[in-house]
Order: sequence, then structure tokens, then C-alpha cells
Amino acid sequence: MNTIGANQRPGDIVECFPLHNCVVAQSFYDKRITLKGGVIHWDDYKKVHMPNSGVSWEGYRNGDATNDRFKPFVGRDLGDRIGEDIADTDHIWLIAGNGTQGYYPPGGVVEGGLGHDWALVDEWDFTPLSLKYYKRENG
Repeated sequence: MNTIGANQRPGDIVECFPLHNCVVAQSFYDKRITLKGGVIHWDDYKKVHMPNSGVSWEGYRNGDATNDRFKPFVGRDLGDRIGEDIADTDHIWLIAGNGTQGYYPPGGVVEGGLGHDWALVDEWDFTPLSLKYYKRENG
């Protein structure tokens, strides 16, 4: 979050998988960061649980980790759902697992859901997570 806070531009969006960990980090580092995202299913890396559009993660005590506010998305539905989050931005910060065994699931399914309009600009390794910065190619 410190890296994002120091380099973000107005309108940047952070897509974070695991969203709940980023919300906790955001409260410590930089509250100006706009967070979106969800959780990649630990047993099925093609399935991503995300809140309904316009709903934010409000914490474990609210039951967000288990209730129907986080719905599973796969394939084209996942791409459409991510598209709702990033429709109004030209820059995305993506935080997801880097595939380190026993930690967060790899973020490849989320990167695939971004579509073809995004170019990778930079990336950082914070094992077991990775941080990638994308720019809309025709934005």
C-alpha cells in the first residue's frame, strides 16, 4: 500500500485479491486508495468471489467473508464484473498471489479478466503477493 500511495494518480483503482487483507493494510497506510477486488477461491483458481457492484467489504464481523455479498464469478462473468470496477479508470494497481505454494492463489485468472485493453507498465514482488501496475492502452 505504501508503494501505491507514493505513486498513485488521481482516479487510479486498486484491484486486490485478497481484498480483505488490502482493506486492513489501507487503514494503516493510505485511506485515499480506492479499493476493489475480491478473493480467488483457494481450491478452484478459476473462481473469484467478489462483492456485488457498489458494495464494499466491511469486515469479518459483518459476515462479509461468508455471506451472499461475495458471489462467485468465472469466465466471461468474471471479466464483466471486473470491467464494472475499472470502467472509469485508465490505471489499475493489481495485487494478487504470485503462486507461492501454501499462500494466496495466483492472480492469473484476474489478469485474464482485465481484457486486452490493458498494458503492464511495472511490477513488484512482495512474496507471497505481487503488485502490478497497468495502463489502459487506448485511454
